[in-house]
This record gives sequence, C-alpha cells and structure tokens, in this order.
Amino acid sequence: MKTQSYLEHNNITVNNLDETVKFLQTVMPEFEIRGEGADNQRRWAHIGTNQSYVALTETTK
Repeated sequence: MKTQSYLEHNNITVNNLDETVKFLQTVMPEFEIRGEGADNQRRWAHIGTNQSYVALTETTK
C-alpha cells in the first residue's frame, strides 16, 4: 500500500510581507490569503489552499 504525504504548513520570516505574498500568488495562483493581521511588533499572513499554507511573519524594520 502506497502512502501519500503532504506538508500542512510552513513558517517563514520575511523582510517584506507584501512582496512575498505577491511573489507566492504569481508562482502559485491557487494560493489565497487565508488570514492576516498585526500586533505591536509584526505583521503576518497565512497564504495557501484548504490543504496547505505558508505562515509568513514580517521582520520588524
């Protein structure tokens, strides 16, 4: 019996959240923003599909 594996999510810290989201949506057009927000220190976004996503956190500038 063959087992299929997948990656549910990956956490990545980026320098520019907007440019990273733009890049990911260009190379993977099926990726949509699943959630986004900010606190006093950083912005974040989850981008992907219903099966997997990338959790992005923007570094403080």
